[in-house]
Amino acid sequence: MNIQNRLENIPTQVKQALQPSFIFLINEDIIQHFPIRQWQAGQILAEIQRQLGPNYESSSWHNYLICWNAQKTKLLIIPRYQTITSLKKEFDSH
Repeated sequence: MNIQNRLENIPTQVKQALQPSFIFLINEDIIQHFPIRQWQAGQILAEIQRQLGPNYESSSWHNYLICWNAQKTKLLIIPRYQTITSLKKEFDSH
């Protein structure tokens, strides 16, 4: 299933729960979320690489940053940011 189809098939309850203080990890068989309330931009970038590896791709979906691994098996939704550029810009400013 491509990334767009996976995003559109996310349950409504999860879509309603998307908020900036969490990262949402979507695997093929499970959806998890964990708090990032007090995380700095560098911590979020490190978590993206930890979850997806160094060769991840990113885009924006409903004004949320989304990132996925090369195999397209893992997908992260990061509602705090709209793009990877905005996340990296915040990281570079500190």
